Amino acid sequence: MAAYAMELKPSEQRVLSDIFPSVAEVPGLSDYAWNKQAFKSGDVLFKPGQPCNRFVLLGHGTIRVQLQNDQGRNLLLYRIEPGQLCIHSLINLINDQNFSYITSADSDGWLCWAERSSFRSGWIAPRLSTLDL
Repeated sequence: MAAYAMELKPSEQRVLSDIFPSVAEVPGLSDYAWNKQAFKSGDVLFKPGQPCNRFVLLGHGTIRVQLQNDQGRNLLLYRIEPGQLCIHSLINLINDQNFSYITSADSDGWLCWAERSSFRSGWIAPRLSTLDL
């Protein structure tokens, strides 16, 4: 990622809970020490071949997910806004696969993430089924 990681502030945790209301209902999930990643419009966040090693929730901004062919042409798959998940990254995370697409920022914003180990430890993944995402 282009930006640096920082801890999510309590006010940002409230934003996260407002965007994903079910997060606040899962015991302990909203208290987790999420990492925050700020980004600027145009930043490339994830590239093909890069390990998918974190569970990501978008707090602010818009992100686009694209496929790129061998000639460098991009095909827009979809955009992600706060309150939405990137299904491709969730599938990659669950299946321990690398990214196969380009994810870049359409606008300035921030996302928060939990390491794969937290996701896999049974702390986050089992609770996803209780969320209305």
